[in-house]
Amino acid sequence: MRLTYSPEGETTQSWPINLGRLRVAECEAIERRTGLAYGTEFKEALLKGATTARRALLWTLLRREHPRTRYEDVDFFDDELVLEFDVAELREMRAGAEAEPGIDEQRRAMALAAIDAEIRTAEQRAADDVDQVDVTTLGEVPGSEFLPGKAPSAS
Repeated sequence: MRLTYSPEGETTQSWPINLGRLRVAECEAIERRTGLAYGTEFKEALLKGATTARRALLWTLLRREHPRTRYEDVDFFDDELVLEFDVAELREMRAGAEAEPGIDEQRRAMALAAIDAEIRTAEQRAADDVDQVDVTTLGEVPGSEFLPGKAPSAS
């Protein structure tokens, strides 16, 4: 998962997110701010695109660089914050939607179609990322004066 924040007139910031790798203090702060249990309700709200969950996640990430950032100061236009899921996460969501008990079949079909479209987009994004890697330099190690057999130069 990746959260990208593009505030109008400011530098875009982007973070890879692994929800299992937030510190406990961060999870507790999210729970206090949102009133949602981090391990269940918050994650579900985030996956559903709930604004409160997205705001709390952005606040958490901004505080890592600027610890005095207040929750109240995290205010953005909806289109300035994008949460993207990777293919594996989307496939997991699809499996959950397929297995969800008690859901109307028409609603299930609509949800699965939406997730399938997101999977195609994520697959294309991943393919584009791979296409941008310069494979001619993969495995090369830049020279260094500290490699074995070379003495450091006197400076």
